[in-house]
Amino acid sequence: MVSLNERVQIPFLGGHGWTDLIAELPCPALLDVADSAARFRPTRGIIPKADGRGDDVEKPIRKERVRRRSKPRDREGNRRGVCRPGANVAAVSRSSDDLEALAASLPTECVPIECDVRDDETVERAVTTAVNCFGAIDVAVNSAGTIARGRLHEADETDLTMVLDVNLLGALRVSKHVLPALMETEGTLLHVTSEAGSVGVPELPSYCASKGGLDAAVRQLAVNYGPDGVSVVAIAPGTTKTSMNEEVRAEDPSWVKDRAENVPYGRLGTPEDVSDLAAFLAQDRSDYLTGEVIHVDGGSTA
Repeated sequence: MVSLNERVQIPFLGGHGWTDLIAELPCPALLDVADSAARFRPTRGIIPKADGRGDDVEKPIRKERVRRRSKPRDREGNRRGVCRPGANVAAVSRSSDDLEALAASLPTECVPIECDVRDDETVERAVTTAVNCFGAIDVAVNSAGTIARGRLHEADETDLTMVLDVNLLGALRVSKHVLPALMETEGTLLHVTSEAGSVGVPELPSYCASKGGLDAAVRQLAVNYGPDGVSVVAIAPGTTKTSMNEEVRAEDPSWVKDRAENVPYGRLGTPEDVSDLAAFLAQDRSDYLTGEVIHVDGGSTA
């Protein structure tokens, strides 16, 4: 999640393997969030339209307006106010140990918040805490995720439920609670999904289903909340070196090489590959980009 006052403030909902992402976000690039000129954003109007029963219903229309989260400009085009270096971060995770280590590693203010995206109350509390700390949210990054391997007819019901609850329902819970804050700032909701949402991956039935559902949710939310000025986008990494696969990489020295052979670019992804794109999507210069699932996979889904 993110809020802009005098500093760029980025609350962040992390998860398995992706706490690496926020630590790698290049803060100077994020400063550009407050450095863009006036942009188009939607406003609301009324268009009478028959709904099939002969009744008139309200429908949003779009007009030109200045995005609220941009710093205002004077008549000479100069920004009023100085955005100090760094990004304020609300880092959210189930593990307090992970949060403390992350907070210590960042060269800026970081508020650690414990949360489990499977628990609606803790998600609501995390968003409220972030807003109370920073005053608003401009960017929310949801990267919570988990995985279970195996063929579907052998799958344990608990594993199936867990993967869907975290990856899909958890993402919807985060979206539900953070969207009102993003509507206030006309901010950005960024989900981290996966290439597995658009291609079949052996022995990952629930994971593929959850990520495919999240891809669809991103498109739906972009349509629903575009009239409110909210951009909803997703990053779909390919196989990336994170803590989620750290154990299997340690156990099988050929694991990285075998998977890299199937990537046209010839290597696996890194957290920096994802965070560089996330930094761009957090800026106003990406304002017109919404409803997209952007693949960062070295060409594996091309």
